[in-house]
Amino acid sequence: MEFNSSLPNQQKYKYIYFLNANTVAEKRKVKKIDDETRESTEEELVTVQKSDSSAKRDLLQWVQNQVKDYDVTCKDFTKSWQDGKLLTALIHSLSADAITYPPIDDPLTANTTAIHTADTKLDIPQIIDPDDITNKPEELRYA
Repeated sequence: MEFNSSLPNQQKYKYIYFLNANTVAEKRKVKKIDDETRESTEEELVTVQKSDSSAKRDLLQWVQNQVKDYDVTCKDFTKSWQDGKLLTALIHSLSADAITYPPIDDPLTANTTAIHTADTKLDIPQIIDPDDITNKPEELRYA
């Protein structure tokens, strides 16, 4: 149950802990008081939130771990993906039967094939255009 400040029979206690420079854990206690019996109960809620930079770093590390046995390097979310090899290696690491590795030499064709394979064989929806990865890479942004 979320704390609702409009209810007079609740009191809220909030504690915030910094787990590291990029991660915050918030611990909240909500005390509810029953109007009829005047009995009180406490409920504890914990929320962990990572900053955008930490989430990007975690995602980058995950990709690096997935493709560590391939002849590719993932240093960023832009230029590393342009030649199609990294995306093909990532898809191959998730399902070796889904895609052939190493990919076709043409970067646009390799990225197009990898994205199509992810969509049709792994149920990973296409949210990025192969041409954008290959020819116009932009830094990953959060909505």
